[in-house]
Amino acid sequence: MTNQKKCPLIIAIALTFSILSGSIWAQASGEFALRKRRTTDGFRVVTANVRQMMKDDYKTGNGWDQRKDICRDAIMAQNADIYCIQENRAAITDYLMKAMPGFTLSNTIYRSKQPINPIMYSTKRFKKMNEGGFWLSPTPDVENSIFEGGTRRVANWVLLKDKVTGKQLCVINAHLQHDSDSVRMLQMDVMLDFAKTLPPGTAAFMTADFNCGMNSGPMKKTTAAGWADSYAVVHGPAEPGATFHGFRGTEGEKKRVKIDHILINKFLKPVAAEISKDSRLVDGVRRYPSDHYFVSAELVYAGKR
Repeated sequence: MTNQKKCPLIIAIALTFSILSGSIWAQASGEFALRKRRTTDGFRVVTANVRQMMKDDYKTGNGWDQRKDICRDAIMAQNADIYCIQENRAAITDYLMKAMPGFTLSNTIYRSKQPINPIMYSTKRFKKMNEGGFWLSPTPDVENSIFEGGTRRVANWVLLKDKVTGKQLCVINAHLQHDSDSVRMLQMDVMLDFAKTLPPGTAAFMTADFNCGMNSGPMKKTTAAGWADSYAVVHGPAEPGATFHGFRGTEGEKKRVKIDHILINKFLKPVAAEISKDSRLVDGVRRYPSDHYFVSAELVYAGKR
């Protein structure tokens, strides 16, 4: 075979590999290691509470403008196909999207012109089939509706077609009540009720800052309904420790539990999962992308568990 004939073949192979396992030209950013894929047809997911833009955070060196490059680099190092964001503001996803060509934002519910709980996905890997959102309330279709004792909470979803496998995948992203387990129980019911409306056989996962551990009442509901925490499937059911740390890393983890989860239904299987503790030393101080650790999973399609 001549060199001229070899080149198109090599390029085609490279492009195919790029689609299957993330961009082959993706680079680790700074000291954050680029995560590698375990499979050729699996996809990577990240759930990330990025911490909303709070003025008081600037007093401690953790304002958005002070840490946005750390957040961007930590997210890009995950080499994921889907990012589910909580506590977002338009300026945050605008900043991230500029650094991530080939990704688009799926979100249908805004509050005060801010996209709430958006889902960022690779257009190279996925094609959008449908999308929507609902309020975590007794009347999910009513804007700004809430449960008594709760605050306004939103779930967004997108139905994607996987260009590699041809399968359909539903992604649901939310942020549950921060201060009431009883309200979280009701909000979880709304999410589970929505999941029941998916076409039979649809692979699906739910992400959120659920604000509760797997041994809580709301999360036990998901287990009873057939959902599983991807991290626990890979690493076992023992409590792995906090994902909220208040910008204090190990010191902030004390007496806390993992509250950020990637929950999968029976048509998905995790082959890897991580609680990312990426950080950067800035002027002698350890700085983090957010007050939460980000959580990731590499998922493959599977039959019923």
